[in-house]
Amino acid sequence: MKFKEEGTYDSSGAQAKYYTTVGGDVITSLYKLDPESNSQLTITEYNSESNTIKGNFTLTMVQEYSNPETEINLLNITNVKFKVTISN
Repeated sequence: MKFKEEGTYDSSGAQAKYYTTVGGDVITSLYKLDPESNSQLTITEYNSESNTIKGNFTLTMVQEYSNPETEINLLNITNVKFKVTISN
């Protein structure tokens, strides 16, 4: 997603994925954004001098793959807060 300014951005398609692993190298499950749900990233503060962004995001993800099979078909990741520094 291209950052423009403070505000709320809808997430869709392949903009986010979540996976679990065994030993850090074998993927045991894979989740993608749920196209039926509203996933968003909100930029609450942008400082151009320090190149920092603050905000939060909410994602709803649906299971694409799992081995072994799990009954967790839907992940709701809510109100995650972040602060990042952008590097050129």
